[in-house]
Amino acid sequence: MQAQKKNGYLSITAGGGLHGLSYNLHDGSQKGQFGYTLNVGYSYFFTHNWGLQSGIGLQSFNAESTLNYLSSVPDVDSDGDSYVFRTNYKNWKEKQEALFFNIPLALQYRRSIGKKFGLLGSAGVQISIPINTSYINTGGEIVSTGYYSQWNVELKHMPQHGFSTNTIDYKGKLSLNPSYMGIVDLGSIYTLSSIVDLYVGGYINYGLNNVIKVSNKEIFQPNGVYNGVLESTQTSKVNLVVIGIKVGIYFKLDKVTRCGCLQMN
Repeated sequence: MQAQKKNGYLSITAGGGLHGLSYNLHDGSQKGQFGYTLNVGYSYFFTHNWGLQSGIGLQSFNAESTLNYLSSVPDVDSDGDSYVFRTNYKNWKEKQEALFFNIPLALQYRRSIGKKFGLLGSAGVQISIPINTSYINTGGEIVSTGYYSQWNVELKHMPQHGFSTNTIDYKGKLSLNPSYMGIVDLGSIYTLSSIVDLYVGGYINYGLNNVIKVSNKEIFQPNGVYNGVLESTQTSKVNLVVIGIKVGIYFKLDKVTRCGCLQMN
């Protein structure tokens, strides 16, 4: 005898994979890094196969950029003389980290392929709100000099005038906007008991909007201010890109009236 269809499910899932802050640098390269996701959701199936899911979650994002280039910015010194502030980024590495609070809404489809196995897929949208962001440089050096064309001289090794070699661990907060994401999950369900199912699957999330504001600032300014890669002229667009694997538990909330077999079609 088969089990009666369960309409309500409480799910708790956790996963990890490539969670990248995706962007292109004008004079460097970047790569995404490992991140994690934690989620609590509620699913309601209004037919045997179709339902809706919403909930809350946390998702981390990481990226690291590497810069090797020379920038030149016109400036005026304290004596009123014009010069060119040159900044040489030598294998300069900066890591960015962000934690987002997620609110998803997805359409779900389920179908059994045996007494205890089934497929579960979902697709929808998600708003992701940044709650903790930061950057820190992790290697390399910045060599700053001043070139005075009127005398054809380049000043260096003068930290009192802002011309020096910097290996300081610059760090600070990132200014990120909320992200609107498309989300897709596909996995399998295995019945552990009459009220508990095990879920294993994969997920893909893609940010549909730019999460930074365009900036006209240099990474390192003549006044010694460090702005960071994502708040500089080096990049103008950042999207959230995610691909990973998750596992979790689905708790059946409706009363079981027959046996505990999986009933999804």
